[in-house]
Amino acid sequence: MIDNSEITDLVAREYRLGTPTGCALLSQGMNEVYRVDCPDGPYVLRVHGPGKWWLRSEGDLRFELELLTHLRQHEVPVSSPVPRVNGDSLGVLQTAGDDRYYSLFTWAPGEPPGPDLTGDQVHRVGRLIARIHLCSDLFSSELPRYELGEDTLVDRPLRVMDAALRRADAGLATYVRTEIENVREHLRAFDPGPDGWASCTVISRTSTIT
Repeated sequence: MIDNSEITDLVAREYRLGTPTGCALLSQGMNEVYRVDCPDGPYVLRVHGPGKWWLRSEGDLRFELELLTHLRQHEVPVSSPVPRVNGDSLGVLQTAGDDRYYSLFTWAPGEPPGPDLTGDQVHRVGRLIARIHLCSDLFSSELPRYELGEDTLVDRPLRVMDAALRRADAGLATYVRTEIENVREHLRAFDPGPDGWASCTVISRTSTIT
C-alpha cells in the first residue's frame, strides 16, 4: 500500500486541484483506490496493481479512460477521468520495484443502497445501464482493449498455473484441467445475441468503471 502522504503529494503535483486536505484508502485488491479530498471536494485516485496478466499494454487502460470521457461528454452520469497538468489522464507512479499506472476520477456522490433494492432503485439502475450501453455503441477507438474471451479467461491463466499444476496432486490437477475445458466449451457455445459483444460495465460506490 502506498503512503497517504505520497498520494496527496502526487495529486498536488500532477493536477490543478490545489493542495489536498486529506486522503484515505477506500479499497485494496487488484487496484488500490483512494479518496482524496481537495478544496473543491473529493476525488478518487486509482493505482493499478502490479502483475495484471490480462493487460497487454497501457492501451487497455487508455481505452477505458477514453470510453468514460465519451460517456461524460454525452451527459451520462458516470465518474470520469480528470486530466493531469500535462493533459494526459494516465500517469505512471514509480514505487519500490514497480512502475504503476494511476488515474484520478470525479467523485460519484451519494450512498450505496442496502441489500434489498426498491422497485424505484432497480428501475433507475436499469435505465442508467441501458444509457451506458446505448451511448457506448457510439464510441470508437483505435486503442486496443483486452477481451474477456477464451484467451483471456482460459489460455493465459492456464499458462500462469501450468507449473503449479505440474507439481500438484494428480487428482487435483486433473480436476482443474477438466473444469478449465468445461469453461472453454461453454465460452465457445455462448451466443451473445444479435448485437454481439459489448463493453463490460461495473457500477461502484465511487465510480463507474468498464
